[in-house]
Amino acid sequence: MLNSEEVSALGQIFNTTFGYSSQTMKVTSALHGNALILKFMSVIQFASEESMQKQMSSHEKDGNECIEKALKEMKAQFKQRVGRAIKVKEKSRDSDVQLVSVNPHTPRKVAYYRLNVHLEVE
Repeated sequence: MLNSEEVSALGQIFNTTFGYSSQTMKVTSALHGNALILKFMSVIQFASEESMQKQMSSHEKDGNECIEKALKEMKAQFKQRVGRAIKVKEKSRDSDVQLVSVNPHTPRKVAYYRLNVHLEVE
């Protein structure tokens, strides 16, 4: 279990996001006790269901790479701030696509791709 200093360090590390709201991809986090959730989100633009399916593997790859990068940075910064290595164990991951914009006058659609990685902090 994390002590208050370690929880504070994690809060400071994840106080900013990896990516900015003006970009199409970002990673945020949430800490609940010893459960850390890393959340990746990207914007998908597509014209048909078929084109969306073709893009999904690329978005899944991007999501996994961004989560891996955020986790690596978090571990390095945690060790620098607290003086010990943090161990995390992946419990589960889930992803979904949420359609956010459809216009009957154009085939272009916009959706969010989300990937959540649930970790246990040791």
